[in-house]
Amino acid sequence: MNHMERLILQYLGFREPEPYQLPGWGQGQEADWQHALKFTDTAGLTLHLGRKLRDRNHFNSLPSFVKERLDLNLEDNRARTKLLAHELLQIHQHLQSKGMRHLILKGFFLSPDFVDRPEHRVQFDYDLLVESKDLKSAYGLLQELDYSPAHSNARQRADHLPPLIRKTGWKWKGNVFDPTIPPGIELHYQLWEAEFERMPVRLFDDVWEQSRLREFQAVQVQILSRNHELLYLALHCCRHLLRSDLRLSHLYELAYFLHHNSSTQDFIWGFLHWLQRCPASRTMVATAFALAINLFRPVVDQPLSSWISANLPPGAKLWIITYGCWDATEGYRKNKNVLFLHFSLLDNRADRWAVLKRRLLPEHFPLPTSGIQVSDEDRGFRFRLFNFLAYVVQVIRRIVFHIASDLELCFQLPFWLSRRRRFSKLEF
Repeated sequence: MNHMERLILQYLGFREPEPYQLPGWGQGQEADWQHALKFTDTAGLTLHLGRKLRDRNHFNSLPSFVKERLDLNLEDNRARTKLLAHELLQIHQHLQSKGMRHLILKGFFLSPDFVDRPEHRVQFDYDLLVESKDLKSAYGLLQELDYSPAHSNARQRADHLPPLIRKTGWKWKGNVFDPTIPPGIELHYQLWEAEFERMPVRLFDDVWEQSRLREFQAVQVQILSRNHELLYLALHCCRHLLRSDLRLSHLYELAYFLHHNSSTQDFIWGFLHWLQRCPASRTMVATAFALAINLFRPVVDQPLSSWISANLPPGAKLWIITYGCWDATEGYRKNKNVLFLHFSLLDNRADRWAVLKRRLLPEHFPLPTSGIQVSDEDRGFRFRLFNFLAYVVQVIRRIVFHIASDLELCFQLPFWLSRRRRFSKLEF
């Protein structure tokens, strides 16, 4: 984590220091800002940074090129949000017209609990939970509507079918907020895959019975209950953290919720009491909450803070202090130190060995990411050659990463075990 990235993460925190002034990085050089904004783009934090700068009256103190960049990002995302809302409504109406029951997850419905307005977060796909009996038909219906599988197989273990996308021929132009980026659609058949993480969750059995209606574009749609929504988002953070591909915006949104809702005792304590039925859920929620608090410092009531500390395994506390912030700017992709956290959340030796084997010896080659928006008809010889070479480079990079990260893990292991033996209970 470089100095400017660390200062930006501190600035994004919810607990304002006194006196509050724009840090020195506000007048940084253009090259420093370009690097910093590339980090916030990848982390999903650029729009949140712009909003905080405006809310704290620091925006006009920035260099002109930074203000222009942030204004353009917000303008593009507003346009993108309108297009996505219209498309999502069409998808909902097509499924509803065929009697295919579904819940819309995350996205637009994170506002106002997890983000103030939908246009202040960047969204790249739609997530829908579909009843098992309708799953195959819904997937076929969307293909009839010109959505195509982004990948030809489901080698990547997930809780949804292979993503669908409209192959518009779009090409990357360096703008994360480009309104023309075609969004993907993920049809979920479950909200948690216990076999992969080796941690069973038993609180989603009544997700359909407990769902609620919410107005969207003047239409009533079905979404998760508040309990299930908060649990799902906390588990979503944990899943991506344990798979080393967490976007920091997920933790920021969780911190936003804690900052604005932790004093809402009726809901919070009802939620925590509900979690008592599932030890794995309780542990993972505590882990996600603790990491969000550690990174973004929301103001949290003491009773909730005590609950987090009481339900967080000692190894997880140590991991958050040791690696949680250090690896944050890389989205935890730089190494495999998250294995120490995963082991701390598992009690069974067989589960630990299964996780270790999978992380040290990946089960499959990476799925190709280049050119998935291009239709088969437009894939000429040059395109296929370029994509093949790009995929070879992608595979080589992954092989190098696994070799280097496995070696680093072996190097870190004795230090981790030494710290773990000396570690005593921490308070958050």
